[in-house]
Amino acid sequence: MNATEPVTNDLKWLLDRIVRRLPGARAAVLTSTDGIRTHHAGIGEDDADRLAAIAVSLFSLGRGIGEVGGHSTDVVRQVIVERTDALLFVASAAPRTVVAVLTAPDADSGLVGHEMAQAIAAVAKHLATAPRGPGDELER
Repeated sequence: MNATEPVTNDLKWLLDRIVRRLPGARAAVLTSTDGIRTHHAGIGEDDADRLAAIAVSLFSLGRGIGEVGGHSTDVVRQVIVERTDALLFVASAAPRTVVAVLTAPDADSGLVGHEMAQAIAAVAKHLATAPRGPGDELER
């Protein structure tokens, strides 16, 4: 990140950076937890909307684990889907905000997780999605 990159107005550069820097990365999306895609890189808008919906669904399923077996929290750090032709990494980016990265099947999952965390940490205060209604204040 450099001083000329517009942090608050357009975070597309953040996703472009993830897709460029990660070997095997194909696409990335940033979305609210209610499925509104805010930024994308590496794919067109229709596919980005589809990927955002998938990411939010997986994130929600991950939160549901907290309701099973007496887990003390519903905080999801990361959800990974492994297919024969791709890996999908979904992580919390900020309150009410999720990031997803789609990679080749042989991508280094440790490196992907590390790069996602580093990129998010660099601009975390700008990633939160504002609450949309009553009761949404605590959702992560």
